[in-house]
Amino acid sequence: MSEKIGLYIHIPFCQNRCSYCDFYKEQSQNVEDEYIDFLIREALFYKEENKIEIDTIYFGGGTPSLLSPEQLSKLFEGLQEIFFFL
Repeated sequence: MSEKIGLYIHIPFCQNRCSYCDFYKEQSQNVEDEYIDFLIREALFYKEENKIEIDTIYFGGGTPSLLSPEQLSKLFEGLQEIFFFL
């Protein structure tokens, strides 16, 4: 296994725009399922023969709590195919 790292997942969707926030974001009431697919496809760029060890997952950006339980499950299942979670 390789060096342990933290994984940051950017969820750029907010129900409301806050004037103090510097993150890239889009105003939305929910997160489209396609965004989860895009996150998993982007993670594939980091796939290695020996899975990268992830010891921490950070969610940030807009409002990560807009993700539904089903979307979180799909995201974690996809990431487990690519990374090794400690």
